[in-house]
Amino acid sequence: AADLLAAIAREPGRPGQPLPEGAAALRVWARTEPDKTNLDLFARVLDRYGRVTERKFIAEQSSGAGNDLGSEWRELRASLGATAGRPLDGPLRIAAIILRPAARVVRAPTGSIWLDDLRAETPNGEASVEPFERDAPWRSAIGVAGGDRIEFNSGGARQGAAALRYAWSGLGANDELLIVRESPNLPVRAAIDRESLDAAGLALGDIAPVLVGGAAIPVRISAVVDYFPTLNPAQGGFVIADLAALRAAALVAASRAVLPVTEVWAAAAGDSVRAVVGQLLDDVYLSSVVLDAQLLLDDARSDPFRSGGIAALFVVGFLGLLLMGATTLFLSLAAEGRERAREFALLQTIGYGHAAMRLQAAVEVLLVLLIGVAAGIGLGRAVAGALLGFLEVTAEGVRAAPPVTISIDWLVASLGVAALALCALAGVALVARWVSARDAAAMLREGED
Repeated sequence: AADLLAAIAREPGRPGQPLPEGAAALRVWARTEPDKTNLDLFARVLDRYGRVTERKFIAEQSSGAGNDLGSEWRELRASLGATAGRPLDGPLRIAAIILRPAARVVRAPTGSIWLDDLRAETPNGEASVEPFERDAPWRSAIGVAGGDRIEFNSGGARQGAAALRYAWSGLGANDELLIVRESPNLPVRAAIDRESLDAAGLALGDIAPVLVGGAAIPVRISAVVDYFPTLNPAQGGFVIADLAALRAAALVAASRAVLPVTEVWAAAAGDSVRAVVGQLLDDVYLSSVVLDAQLLLDDARSDPFRSGGIAALFVVGFLGLLLMGATTLFLSLAAEGRERAREFALLQTIGYGHAAMRLQAAVEVLLVLLIGVAAGIGLGRAVAGALLGFLEVTAEGVRAAPPVTISIDWLVASLGVAALALCALAGVALVARWVSARDAAAMLREGED
């Protein structure tokens, strides 16, 4: 649990990249392949209060080529000034660059865009924001799950060592492509179950979108888990992430998803906090059944069989068998007492003392007990191993998680064997005491019949 929480812990800080103080506009060089893709380019910017705004990059009107991106490098500008009377309160941060089909007309269902030299206009002139050189921290919000890829290529760079090239594998009329700036909680660190990981063709460290409240949030697979205790096991696969981190990343959410959220866990203290958490979940999660884990745990603790689990049932069964075995052993010794009494009387006549007779009987019983315990453990493990193949799969034939293993509580087993040995010794002692209280000659005469 500690390793899992560390792997998905929310990172301190705010998403996005800070812009220079007093930034009034953004400028970037861009081109697309193929030509005339009919795409619009936007910048998603956050102000000091975390409010999100989108500003469209527009080509300089003097070029006479309009706003349509093409195969030739073109400088685009996005104003950061007040819009509809709403100013942007600095400091500002850029969190993503977005591509959308203009007028919902798709001319390039597959293609690529090149970006180079992102700058900000300030009162003191232009300042570099991102030159898009090699290994710049910009990622596709879809990641490898959607087949898109980002690379920093020097062959097509306008200037400098490299430029960002984003190749998309599919684009619909209502889709949008996000190039997110890697920053705290963007992408969100999350754990995923191994079955979903394999089904989606992902690997540890990959980025994939997760659907939350109708928007897709990019998450980075930071841990893989075989099993997680769920209150609704019929839901199937799962993703574990911090809810606050998801809400922060929703500021730059896309509209396309591969892995849907099916379950949300939230910790709350008190009824008022539970009510607030329920309202927050409605904002980011499709309304569904809400279960109170604390009430379920309290009900489970009130039932000794549920609180003890399967292990407790096995212990109860073991104790029942132990009691039955000890009782059978004691009664068997008592039933054989008359025959052993004549045997002891005969040994007395040839010089055996009471201590020697008790030791001989005890050794005989302990040897039988030792052979029985060894045979029982060996046969028990063999039978359990044969049944293990049936226990390791579910009713649907899927391998169970966590895997079933044979585990023996040697402390309980040792205490059980010790209890049997004590019962055997007690039976031997009672028989020996009964024999010593009778006359040996009288018992031998009874044996003549």
